[in-house]
This record gives sequence, C-alpha cells and structure tokens, in this order.
Amino acid sequence: MTHNNINITDILLSKYFSGNASEEEANAILMWKKASEANRKEFDQSYQVWQLTMTAGISKLDPDAAWNKVNARAKVTKKPTFKVQRFYSNMLKVAAVLVVSLLTWFTYDRYFSTVRYYADANIENVILEDGTNVTLNKNSWIEAPKHFRGSLRKVSMTGEAFFNVKHDASHPFIIETKNAAIKVLGTSFNVKTMPEGNINVTVATGRVAFMPHNTKEAVILSKGEYVSWNESKKELRKARSANQNYLAWKTHRFEFKENKLDSVIKAINAIYNSEIALGKEVSQLKLTARFDSLSIEQIVETLKVTFNLKAENTNTGLVLVKK
Repeated sequence: MTHNNINITDILLSKYFSGNASEEEANAILMWKKASEANRKEFDQSYQVWQLTMTAGISKLDPDAAWNKVNARAKVTKKPTFKVQRFYSNMLKVAAVLVVSLLTWFTYDRYFSTVRYYADANIENVILEDGTNVTLNKNSWIEAPKHFRGSLRKVSMTGEAFFNVKHDASHPFIIETKNAAIKVLGTSFNVKTMPEGNINVTVATGRVAFMPHNTKEAVILSKGEYVSWNESKKELRKARSANQNYLAWKTHRFEFKENKLDSVIKAINAIYNSEIALGKEVSQLKLTARFDSLSIEQIVETLKVTFNLKAENTNTGLVLVKK
C-alpha cells in the first residue's frame, strides 16, 4: 500500500496510532484511508488490533506464565499432566492467555486508555468526558483519555479544531500539538496545525496561554487575538485577529469588507473544496457582503449579479469573467 510515495505498512500504522508518526506520514495515512471503503475498513481493523495488543500487552505475554497466573487464582497446585493430548493442553494455555489479557485490557480500558477521534471527509463533533466540546475540521484528529485523571486534562491533536472547553479552574486543559502546547481553564478558541509544523490559534472567548516547545516563550491571548508560530523560523507573532472568517470552515458564514475578489475566491475555495478562478480583469474588484450558510452555487450567482460577471466552464473548473 502506497500513498504519496509513502508505504502504508503495519509498522507505520502503529506509529500513527501511538502518535509518533510525522505530519507527512499522518497526512498520507488519512488520505489513503479516505481513498476507498476497503482502505477505511483495513484502517479500522488495524486500529482495533493495535488497541488490543497495546492495552492488553498480548505480544509480551508468555503462555506458561499466563497459565501460572490463572492456576494460582484457581488455587490449583499443579498443571494438568501431559497424559491429556497436547492439543488440549495448548488450548488451555491459549485460554489462560486470553483470560489474563482480558483482565488486563478491562482494567486498562476502564482507567487509563485513550480514544482517538477522526474527521475524514466530514466535519465531526466530539464531546469529551469532562463536557468539553470539540469540532474537528476535515482531515483532523484528536486523542483524549476516556477518563481524565490527575490535575491536568491533557489531549493531543493534528489538523484543525474549535474547542469550547468546560471551565474547571482546578484542572487546566492542555492541548499538545507537534510543536507547541496550549493551556486554558475554560474558553473557546480555534487551533490549526499545518504539515510543515506551523500553528495558528485564534481566541473567541476567554484567555489562552500558547507555549511553543523548546522555547521559553509563552504568550497570553484574549478574546479577538491570535498567535501564529512559524516552525522553520522559530518565530512567534501575536496580533488582533483581522480574519473575520477563521471559523467559516465550521459555520459556513463569511463576512467581507472591501476585500479583493481574488482573496474572496481563495477563502471560498478553501472551505467548499471548489476550483473557481477569476479573469484578470475582475480579480482586483472589491466586495462587501455577508454570506450566511449559502451553497457554492448561490455564492457564485451572487457574485455574477453583483459584478455583472458570467461563468465559463473550463477543464480546470469554473472561471468568472466580465460579460
């Protein structure tokens, strides 16, 4: 199995499930999974097997040791003799392994295991155990404990997500990404990570602390502020958010104020996965408008009427030009 010149092997899938795959590998796996229903089924089956082996520790269990554990619990003084056929003896050992594995898995699953939530072709909404609401953009995932333990509520993520964190002053909420951590008590904000390691955080309500890894910097963000981290330059930038549409992927609401038409089309294409282009003579026209949950067809029709445009179909998509 290969995607984008990356071999999708069992070892690579294990790295991905354990959170150790690179951004490039993770993206390749998500795209491979989305490519067909067969790939999705194989992915799900691999994840189930990985969970069982990792949580129960089956690969590390020794049949004789497992037999001894079950034997001791049953207060049996010795193993059955090999007067019985070897087949049945082996079956008893397998049963012992399964019993110990299931006991281990049940304990781990109940108290220590984590769950990874995926959003592939569709936006997904997740409610965590503490009541925190997370909306995942397409091609994103978040991993969280089934039950938060200790003084911190800690999760990890890749891609883009909007968090509405349940307030709990005594248990701060920590989001780990590849190159930074975000700490909150109770607030709502958007996090976007990119394959090259860059990160954008925009705060809708409350306050957020943004802390890049391997630096001593920590930035406090309030409502309406955002921070961007450039991984290659190790550069941190904080400002008032000038992007009115940073949540358009979630709400499908756009607001434009004297925006050039080429930037409008770029924003719309990114959200609707469309391939609309502009003729050179119209790219610098400016738009002031609000689109509230409109279809892509409705938006195109509005632009045509507003600027007296016509739509031409080409091999690469739709092009808007002057009549």
